Amino acid sequence: MKVPYDILLVKKSELEYNAIYMKCSHRENFVSATKTGLYCSEHGSTFDLDGNVTKEPALKPLKKFKTVLNNNSITIDLNS
Repeated sequence: MKVPYDILLVKKSELEYNAIYMKCSHRENFVSATKTGLYCSEHGSTFDLDGNVTKEPALKPLKKFKTVLNNNSITIDLNS
């Protein structure tokens, strides 16, 4: 399945990962990663590495996909 926006994979621990869809929840613009979190340059919304809003105008968190770690391989479920 091809997705129109990037997916950022964030390692939370040895067994836990976040797969964050890099589409702003405010106006569907691209979100980019910075040293401190995620940033939408269109209107200035910021998000932490869990996808939660840290600065408005966005009000909803970024979409996350379920991840499964199996034998040193990570699968991202795009249907979740």
